[in-house]
Amino acid sequence: MTEGMGSASQAELVDGCVDRRLIVFGSVPPEGRDLDLLVPDASVQQLAATLSAAGFRSNQETWVRFAGCGVEAIDVVAASSWRLPAVEQERLFADAVPLGGRRHLARPGPAHELLILARRLGADPVPIAPRHRARIEAALEARPDAWEQAGARTRVWSARHGLAALRRAYETATPAPAATRMRARHEALRAAGHGAARANAAALRGALLPNKRRGTIVAISGLDGSGKTTQADALAATLRELHHDAGVQWSRITYDQSLQVIARPVKLALGRLPGSHGRAPPPLPGDPAPGPPRGPEDAAARALRARHPTLNQVWVGIVAGVHVWSLRRSLMGHLRRGRVVVRDRYVLDSAVELRQLYGARRGVGFAIGLVRRLSPPALVCFWLDVPAEVAYARKPEQFTADRLAARRTLYEAELEPVGAIRIDGTRPREEICAVIASETWRRLS
Repeated sequence: MTEGMGSASQAELVDGCVDRRLIVFGSVPPEGRDLDLLVPDASVQQLAATLSAAGFRSNQETWVRFAGCGVEAIDVVAASSWRLPAVEQERLFADAVPLGGRRHLARPGPAHELLILARRLGADPVPIAPRHRARIEAALEARPDAWEQAGARTRVWSARHGLAALRRAYETATPAPAATRMRARHEALRAAGHGAARANAAALRGALLPNKRRGTIVAISGLDGSGKTTQADALAATLRELHHDAGVQWSRITYDQSLQVIARPVKLALGRLPGSHGRAPPPLPGDPAPGPPRGPEDAAARALRARHPTLNQVWVGIVAGVHVWSLRRSLMGHLRRGRVVVRDRYVLDSAVELRQLYGARRGVGFAIGLVRRLSPPALVCFWLDVPAEVAYARKPEQFTADRLAARRTLYEAELEPVGAIRIDGTRPREEICAVIASETWRRLS
């Protein structure tokens, strides 16, 4: 989070806008990355109005505010959604322990702390996280008989198996047995209002397929020097603040190691063919300058491709196919695990690269179509648009200003087919961060 942001400032905002007790049922400020609030139903609308006026946007229970390259998040949960009997709900709020220095914010009492964690973590197939372990330890320190006190209330909380699983996981530092976790998930679903058959099916599915949410891709494209890497890193960090498993990947179609392994022997073989030697021909109309070849075999391969359009078409198809294969190999495992992969360069950049390397020659359109159709689809693609002279001033070591200008023209031509969102890359870094994060969060939601 950026300076001045965080759960402490969020706590100040919500503490002063209501006249009833609010329970912080997640990590307490300032340790928590966000603020999880259980709110009496009568205070939900009042709190929502305050957050909206302060610039927060909502998606069901979650309210977020993007500022700079960080995010503030508040989960506002109506007390009735926990489906506790009225007497138990009143007891939950009455037994809560006020947070120091706050008028209305409070922590759950020790026994209720364990019951809340039992509902949330009882079905988890992983060891208890350090932050949750610390909360259990604090509850037991405040009340050594908290396990027994919580056990006496599991019937009204529908958390008998969840509490047993939580205690087993806490005391052994390993997840509870699968059967116990499945029963804990079943009773949590029943407590949330699901029918018996649906809860049984969901509990079984959760045991067999614990992570059913598929991951997604967010692409950030642009010229070298447009700020792609900075924005990709910032977006991944913001998504992690919002509890997404997010990371950054980078690749470039011409830097693919698999392609280099294939290309080297092919170019050497082409260089030995009769009439293959000599300088490569000038570019065709519409071709940007391809840059100097890396060796005589490159010049020979280029000369042959220029004289034989079919050969050029085959080679461009190979380049596209190898690139797509590498992309899928690197991405599919992350997507199956439910990760958000922020791509620093993706389909849009590959299309521009193919246009710049092979220009108007036959086969380029087919190759670009191959990349578009076979690459895993992105949830959203952002194009950071900067003038060529700005990109050159930021990174003068790689391309000339004229070459960057030609490249920018190619980006403009390829925007519509991939549905990329154009962003003015000359805006302040913090503004761009907020725009990208806000739109990504909206689509993920």
